[in-house]
Amino acid sequence: GYSCEILMADVDVALRHIGEATILGRGIGAYVAFLISGARPQLVKGAVLTDGPGLAGGPVHVSSTSEIADSSRAGLAPDPWALIELSRDARPATYALTFLRLAMNGTTLDDPIAACCRVTPPWLEAINAEPGVANGMSVQEALDMYAAIN
Repeated sequence: GYSCEILMADVDVALRHIGEATILGRGIGAYVAFLISGARPQLVKGAVLTDGPGLAGGPVHVSSTSEIADSSRAGLAPDPWALIELSRDARPATYALTFLRLAMNGTTLDDPIAACCRVTPPWLEAINAEPGVANGMSVQEALDMYAAIN
């Protein structure tokens, strides 16, 4: 199946190859960037979260899955399985807070997350209220902030 955690695993492989990096995520990529900042805080030198499709995810509780009967689209993008599963990806606030705490415990940065979003789904609203999340800046300001860190 598809989940943001599976996408995070792809980012993990890339980070292990390239080393430390600042991650800029848009939409669903913002959530993935946020997750990897908690899973690999020693490699993520700031995660910049921006608005885009998929930012809100699905419900705040796990929901049932769907099946696609038409397999004639095999090999075509976007994968219909991914679209369905990722649109229902549960993102409870408590889960997000756990990843924020992991990010805070494993980094030397004061603010390992920069939330540059106008849309604030429940998971993002929860982390915005916590220490470690920079708010009220543009994407460029956030990138500049992380670039200035040695």
